[in-house]
Amino acid sequence: MPEPVYTGYMQEQIARADNWLPMIAGASPEIVNVDKLWQTTRGTPHYVPRAAFRIAAAAQKEHEGALELVNRLETTDLIPRRWHKEGYQHLKEKYLYVVTYDGFNLDTGQKEKQSIGYYTDEAKTVDEINDATDTVRETRYPQMALVGLTSSITAAYHKKRAAY
Repeated sequence: MPEPVYTGYMQEQIARADNWLPMIAGASPEIVNVDKLWQTTRGTPHYVPRAAFRIAAAAQKEHEGALELVNRLETTDLIPRRWHKEGYQHLKEKYLYVVTYDGFNLDTGQKEKQSIGYYTDEAKTVDEINDATDTVRETRYPQMALVGLTSSITAAYHKKRAAY
């Protein structure tokens, strides 16, 4: 079945929903119904038509499923094209990978998460992505304890209309 073609207005609304959905869902994790979550945006700057919100939610769910597979890949494997989410954002390079670290802050003793984005013009292996973000984490977040530290790729975007 061919993909639907959306007008410029609807494309913009889907892109807005795609950008805001993780933040909106994170603010209300107890709401799992997409229509109820959409209702929380009424009267806010994050409001988009329901159809756009539902399209973005379906794309997010599909991407989360692909990320489960990404995090099971061999470290020398490239992430397959179909597992990248099309980036509606204005990506400065062809690819954006986000790695989230979960560990303890040595200064506070509290558990915390830090996410680091890695832009590149070439597809990278899991090892290359982790090495690049590890370097950033070590300089930007030195207080993150290495003991018990876990990481996972939490987003893999490909710039819309960019060559693979």
